[in-house]
Amino acid sequence: MKSFCNLTVNFIIIMVFFAITAPVISQGFNSIYSLNGSSVWVVGPAGTIYRSNDGGSTFLNKSTGSADYYSIIGVLPINLWISGSGGTILYSTNNGNNFTAINTGITENFTSIYFTDNLNGWVVTATGKIYKSTNAGSSWSQQSTPATNQLNRIRFIDANTGAACGNNGTFLITVNGGNNWSQSVLPVNKDILSFDIIGNVIFASCRDSYVLKSTNLGANWSVIDYLIKTRSDITGIDMISANTFYSTGIGGFIRKSTDGGAAFTYQNNPAWADLDKMFFYDSLHGWATGKDMNLILRTSNGGQNWFMPNGTTQTLSWVQKIPLDFYTSSGNVFWQSPWNKKEIFVTKSNRVYRSLDIGETWSPIGNVMPYGTISNTLFVSPKDSNIFLVAIDSNDNEHGKVLRSTDYCNTWTATFSANRSSDGIPMAMDPNHTDTIYYGPTDSVIFRSTNFGLSFSPLGSHYFENICAIKIPENSSNTIIVGSAGYTQNNKSLITRSTDYGVTWTEVDSNRGPYPEVPAIISSTLDPVMYVTQYQGNEGGVKRTFNGGASWSYINIDDAAWGFDIASDDPNVIVYAVWSYAGNVPGYISFNKGINFSSLPPITLTNNFSVYFYNRSNLLLQQANGFYKLKATFSIPIGIQPVSQEVPKQFSLGQNFPNPFNPNTIIRFNIPLLRGVSEGRGVLTQLIIYDITGREVSELVNEELIPGTYEVNWNAVNYPSGVYFYKLTSGDYTVTKKMVLIK
Repeated sequence: MKSFCNLTVNFIIIMVFFAITAPVISQGFNSIYSLNGSSVWVVGPAGTIYRSNDGGSTFLNKSTGSADYYSIIGVLPINLWISGSGGTILYSTNNGNNFTAINTGITENFTSIYFTDNLNGWVVTATGKIYKSTNAGSSWSQQSTPATNQLNRIRFIDANTGAACGNNGTFLITVNGGNNWSQSVLPVNKDILSFDIIGNVIFASCRDSYVLKSTNLGANWSVIDYLIKTRSDITGIDMISANTFYSTGIGGFIRKSTDGGAAFTYQNNPAWADLDKMFFYDSLHGWATGKDMNLILRTSNGGQNWFMPNGTTQTLSWVQKIPLDFYTSSGNVFWQSPWNKKEIFVTKSNRVYRSLDIGETWSPIGNVMPYGTISNTLFVSPKDSNIFLVAIDSNDNEHGKVLRSTDYCNTWTATFSANRSSDGIPMAMDPNHTDTIYYGPTDSVIFRSTNFGLSFSPLGSHYFENICAIKIPENSSNTIIVGSAGYTQNNKSLITRSTDYGVTWTEVDSNRGPYPEVPAIISSTLDPVMYVTQYQGNEGGVKRTFNGGASWSYINIDDAAWGFDIASDDPNVIVYAVWSYAGNVPGYISFNKGINFSSLPPITLTNNFSVYFYNRSNLLLQQANGFYKLKATFSIPIGIQPVSQEVPKQFSLGQNFPNPFNPNTIIRFNIPLLRGVSEGRGVLTQLIIYDITGREVSELVNEELIPGTYEVNWNAVNYPSGVYFYKLTSGDYTVTKKMVLIK
């Protein structure tokens, strides 16, 4: 630590500072790295370079140039390299205080860079080439490889043994420093987005929810299927040991495995965003970046807790995507295409709509159905993308039908007719045998189809008064769980269970009261826990089961609980929405399986019909007046911000505002044009925070600043109450002022 009396300037930061307005709204990062666990560097498009001196709590803007930067790597103690578009290489020998551009004479896009020591390094390109340098990057020579596809990442474990991954199943291995590269034969032909290597063990992350594992340096591979229904890309992966690794991806999940991928824990993070790259300095300190937003997450306890940078705000709001007339869709009417992971279908009354961008935009397909006004359930055959199945009711609360199309919704045929009450989700698919469909009429036995709704047969002899929901658990086709409402049976809703394919049934739970219903029964491919919502009655709310539905227990009491879903990529994240004429509260979210719930943003009219949790960062609600999607925006204060282009006449350091403060305060200062300094050049400026004993606690500014007026935010959320001093040093000018933190 430095004190007032021995503060010295021992390095210089040279940068081009471009005018931006606070706060910075991000567009994503491409790489993150730390040499020592405290200094953290992230790089991204259009010259973006950010640096943290406090492990990721705060960041300074060190952007320079205009190239897109794709990768950053370092070698102890203080050497750093950045690679980017058009053959760009930046080199620093002082932990990034200066970066020098190297003229490589190459115009390829350098997608990844790695150095094993201060001299020997490699870069890979978007056209499948690999180059090596033996002089710290001053010059590069091309190595021969069998690759023809884009390469995405390169890593070495020593001067001889390394690997590179790329698109279309490309994975290269070398054991002689790249003099020879051989193609490893993979079990899947997917784009390999990232990998890590320790010894002979490799974990490689792929598109479509796959991770590959090799324990013999790529000679053989096994496949770890992440079992995410939406087939999210696994974008980032980082190993701590041969058996412990972290991974993240589209949707924003973070997984950890300590047994080589046999089992996973799902780590909570506060961001509602897709995640991309990740890096761990040791078993405790790690970071992950946003894919499309300037978002950085950090952990200092191995992922038990993840945090965004200090001062970050995340704003959630609902956007209506399709307007609805009241009560024209009632039930689970969303369905993800089995053929295109970004394609979603939904029914609006008697018409099917399609989105090709995860619910951002929608358009109708096919023709209007010849019957019905209230659609309840929608399925698309996983075997034939032309075959659609819709459960639909009339508005007389008496007549329901199953409509089937085999030509992508152009023509429809009724394959089953029965009385229905127009409520709930009367149709279910067996997730283990997708041609098997169950349908529940009113005052009737359940009917089953084994040919995707072409024909139905009665199942067993048990009569249900009014079926609201049917569920067949994952990996248990013999078990059928039915939630029903009993308006004439003493106003009692029931959860009834069969474990012999519907031959015999047992009542396992009930709820008595005015108009009780069981609107939703939900499960996940990632966890055996199932959930049910119970509406009204004596104690409506959310229940769950750990034993396949044999018994149920409350996790939250709420007599307005209605629609429910689980994030497809993280079983810890659950949402239930409410049916409430009071309005303004569409529902609640939990990130820990219901231990705690918090409110979602309000919607004016909140009569909910269904929840569709595509993945952790894409949530859709079917409300009475339309289909809505949750939107997240981030505002991240990135270090110092210029607030005026007018050149001040003299140095000055303003009093922080507010003062006293808790926990944020703003410090403003002026830098004039110095005699002997040419226009456009800057002067080394430092702004450092000290505690009452004179110990440095935070470095807010340490860079060359051109003349202007600047302000910087200090977030003291991690510091105790007390007196602090902030000291500005710029050229020969030095001034110190006092501020007070009161919590």
